[in-house]
Amino acid sequence: METQPQQEIAAPTGRFAKWAIGIFFLAFVIRLIHLLQIRHEDFFTILLGDGQRYNEWALQIAAGDWFGSDVFYQAPLYPYFLGIVHAIFGDSLMMARVVQIILGSIVCVLVADAGRRFFSRKAGIIAGVGMALYAPSIFFDGLIQKSVLDGIFIALILWQMSRINERPNRVRCWLGLGMALGCLILTRENAMLFIPALLIWLVLRVKPENRLRLTLSGSLILGVAIILLPVATRNKVVGGE
Repeated sequence: METQPQQEIAAPTGRFAKWAIGIFFLAFVIRLIHLLQIRHEDFFTILLGDGQRYNEWALQIAAGDWFGSDVFYQAPLYPYFLGIVHAIFGDSLMMARVVQIILGSIVCVLVADAGRRFFSRKAGIIAGVGMALYAPSIFFDGLIQKSVLDGIFIALILWQMSRINERPNRVRCWLGLGMALGCLILTRENAMLFIPALLIWLVLRVKPENRLRLTLSGSLILGVAIILLPVATRNKVVGGE
């Protein structure tokens, strides 16, 4: 009775790997068509609100101001991501959007693999294709907004949880889950609310062996700390508190 589920959750080789590649290219092509269709619209090159501020901040980073002089007044990861893209490709908003739709296409693959691990190969394929065709995702992947990083980190969290669902006692999976959550917190500060929720899930998922639960919960918290402590230290240096 256990042989088939083990086969379903094995590494994504063979037929599922082909499906994963197909889902990636389906998502990428649709998102690229969307970009080509909107490239002549005013909002494509004229940024307003948060998008304008993110891009200005990113251009400062790309110009060499990596450390900054003020305490971060909002989650900093997206401007730094955009700054790296600008440093590599110049200040082209089109190239920034192409990189974003690549990340959006990876999201679809992660969702597909998480569905496969949680449920079945068929469920994973349906989830991945559904995400590739999901109109809000296509739209937001083309915006200069931090929502594109929300998507990739939420998908990583879901994917790590699917791996933990297979093998709850693997320390490195809980560490990876914590790091993915830490990155999400650097784009959406209120994602810290996921920490107690995931700790509750750990208690429910792991057999009641106190030492093991303590080790795994420590791995989760350590993963979050690895991502957040450098940012907190930087704020301490520039702000004094």
